[in-house]
Amino acid sequence: MACIVSDKTQVAARGGLGAVMGAKNLKAIAVKGNQKPLISEPEEFKRYAEEWKTANLTNPEMQLYIKYGTAGILGNMHSLGDLPIMNFSRGVFPGYEKITGQHLVDNFLCKNLTCRGCWVAHRKLLEINEGGKVLRAELPEYEDLAAWGSNIGLADPARVVELAELADSLGIDALDGSNVVALAMECYEKGILTKEDTGGTDLRFGNAEAAAEIMQCIAYRKGLGNVLAEGPGRAAKIIGRGATEICAHIKNMSPIMHDFRAFWGFALQYTVATGGPTHEGGPRALEQTGVLPRFSTQGKAAAVKQGQEVRCFINSLGVCLFGAIGVPIEVLTGALSAALGYQFTADEVKKTVLRAVNLRRAFAVRRGLLPDDDTLSPRLLEAPMEGGAKGSKIDIVPMVREYYDLMGWDEKTGKPSRKTLADLGLEDIIDDIW
Repeated sequence: MACIVSDKTQVAARGGLGAVMGAKNLKAIAVKGNQKPLISEPEEFKRYAEEWKTANLTNPEMQLYIKYGTAGILGNMHSLGDLPIMNFSRGVFPGYEKITGQHLVDNFLCKNLTCRGCWVAHRKLLEINEGGKVLRAELPEYEDLAAWGSNIGLADPARVVELAELADSLGIDALDGSNVVALAMECYEKGILTKEDTGGTDLRFGNAEAAAEIMQCIAYRKGLGNVLAEGPGRAAKIIGRGATEICAHIKNMSPIMHDFRAFWGFALQYTVATGGPTHEGGPRALEQTGVLPRFSTQGKAAAVKQGQEVRCFINSLGVCLFGAIGVPIEVLTGALSAALGYQFTADEVKKTVLRAVNLRRAFAVRRGLLPDDDTLSPRLLEAPMEGGAKGSKIDIVPMVREYYDLMGWDEKTGKPSRKTLADLGLEDIIDDIW
């Protein structure tokens, strides 16, 4: 769960890439250029750039982010049953209003922040005054607030912000970090873990000091932290005594800070994501706006495939996701064509991104990924008893099968078929995985 940190506070968190660097004794990578990029068709590129910027800044989702950051969606996610609460065990969180972006920005905004050259500027600096003690920190993203707020049962805004800052300073993925802390808290409250196991820490939900202590133990692999540092899935197996039944994970990694039982397409998206539950694109917006029914398998496999293609294309462009929200694919493709002086067609773009998706899958299956890994843990397959997703029991198996079929993957092995690889020009890896 170790992260790569860029520009002081921006974190590439998922998948333990920081651990890979650490294992190689690689401390940092510095890049310095001395030339400007050459644009093949400057005037055409400028025209597309203006269309791009207008589409992005006028998008309703982006307007919310500009005002309140991604934290602005927290209240809505709670009402829909999407907010993870106390280790994904509940559907309602009293006090959630205190950790919404609206509350934090309206009451504690100091100034707006931006990454260099960004027109979005969704980042904010907060200043929270507690009886003379002033906490100055960046507004956490939605998932940080959910991770160190509702998921561990904490509704104190200052403490939530402090824990988010601590996770970043320790280089801990907020999602995996929160989920193992929440797992340990539920285990402690159920008697699966004792004070002897926690080193005397009263590891109950809502205890910010205990969460901070255990995070330090995770970072330095001390005591119980040495077990929790393995991530939620593996930690639950080591703890035993019923911990695996209450652990929320996919492929041993923490889910993102959304309760998938609120959006079945979201569930499928992260179930089939090759690198574990990472942000690879999906249909939440279609479900949230009612284009697709939330609690249904209908249309989810096709929507996930399309969402992955779009997200993979945006990632391949090397642009920030926030700067691409709401931008039509034709504008993205047009800007790329103008920059390089080659007219990309929609079919070429689709084939290129499908090559990337299938290459990732081929690498994973060669390393041992099986179809049985494309599922949700028992906790995530339970139906919530309350909240906006009450009674929603995800039917994941038929969605995975349909997705495999659309992708051209073998149902028994999970591998991209020989035909799929050949059609994408990936003949050279067929013998590698078959």
